[in-house]
Amino acid sequence: MASLKVLSRAENLFLKNLSATCRPNFNSITHSMIKRNAQFYTDPTDAVNDIPSGATILVGGFGLCGIPENLINSLLKTGVKSLTAVSNNAGHPSGI
Repeated sequence: MASLKVLSRAENLFLKNLSATCRPNFNSITHSMIKRNAQFYTDPTDAVNDIPSGATILVGGFGLCGIPENLINSLLKTGVKSLTAVSNNAGHPSGI
């Protein structure tokens, strides 16, 4: 509890030193400075429809759970070509 009070005081001091025009909108210590608009899809093919040919795709994960089967199958359906995939998990020896 004491550490949260110290962090809160440090945050308030930091924010007081910022000019009013660039001051972030903090509601609490845990909220992000950046407001993000997320869109959720029920169909994975709809989610990847705007990925153009030649795009670079970054995917995360580790082990077998790091293989994005739905992403791969959806991209195959859209017919995009010449993609560059960046991943920390290159696949499985069985060809998955």
